[in-house]
Amino acid sequence: MFGRERFPVFTVLLGRESGRIFYETEDTVAVEPGETVTLAGLPVDSADAFALAQRLVGAAYRAVCPGVRNQLHVILDTSPAGSPRWTVVYYDQRDASHNEIVVRIDTVSGTPTVEADPPRTCEEVHMRYQNSSPAKRS
Repeated sequence: MFGRERFPVFTVLLGRESGRIFYETEDTVAVEPGETVTLAGLPVDSADAFALAQRLVGAAYRAVCPGVRNQLHVILDTSPAGSPRWTVVYYDQRDASHNEIVVRIDTVSGTPTVEADPPRTCEEVHMRYQNSSPAKRS
């Protein structure tokens, strides 16, 4: 693709409590995946990262619109060489292409950084969703 090397990736969505596989796909991406990381060797695991993100911003964000802010993504980002980090992404399901809050947590130190858009109320997101195509969301 335009002379760029493509790298294979495998994506799996698992239920945290059930372990059930909800979705899986193989694809390629133009960004080279980071180093291989042994999950068992990380001082901060995904559950710790999730709990920290929830305490910092997630619980309050989700409480504003619990019916449509009840999903999030927890991603292990290995692209910063030598310093993998957990990335917890919060979004409103009516506008899932827009990450409203991104929390990055160093897998060794547990140090978090938070990037957040100005908060939007449930009604603001609802109006944006209703005014978008197709057919003004009847």
